[in-house]
Amino acid sequence: RVERELSLSSDLGEKVKNMRLMLQESHSGIAQLCALVNQERQKRDQYTQGLKQQRLRTELLLQLLHHFKNRTQELAPQSLPDVLAPSVDAPQEPMTPQPRAMG
Repeated sequence: RVERELSLSSDLGEKVKNMRLMLQESHSGIAQLCALVNQERQKRDQYTQGLKQQRLRTELLLQLLHHFKNRTQELAPQSLPDVLAPSVDAPQEPMTPQPRAMG
């Protein structure tokens, strides 16, 4: 009977030892997984920050383009009449051709 108890105790000790090893492996795996998750979080945060900066740059560029578009539209109507219509001070050439002297 004592031998049987010792045998059961030994078997139980082996099982406990095996369970502890499995538990250590499990903890190690979970620790690695946590580290990977943290790395992914850091990368996501970096990418999110990069996207925010890119959106800000894009918005600023759009505002700049809009500003220049408005400025060119404001300036164009003022400068077009000067180009298309001759100024009052400039001598005007006759619209009909002058006869050429032959000779």
